Amino acid sequence: MIVNADVSVDDGKRPGPPTLVPPVAWLPVGSAIAACSIALLATGARYGYHRDELYFRMLEPAWGYVDQPPLTPILARGAAALIGDTV
Repeated sequence: MIVNADVSVDDGKRPGPPTLVPPVAWLPVGSAIAACSIALLATGARYGYHRDELYFRMLEPAWGYVDQPPLTPILARGAAALIGDTV
């Protein structure tokens, strides 16, 4: 595929040389995506809560937490209320 970036600019100058754009190697990229997806789907049900998730579930929203602002526990509780417990 040949792409010329200067075609749309009409400032009286000659357009630059065409630039070759290499094609995307879809077979290796698609194979890697498929392998990762299959591995995650096969092992995804084996995990429980991570310690950070438990930490956010136990927090009451307050401004006094230095490490976590109140928006993160609010979002965690809202997601649990909408979607339910996902573990």
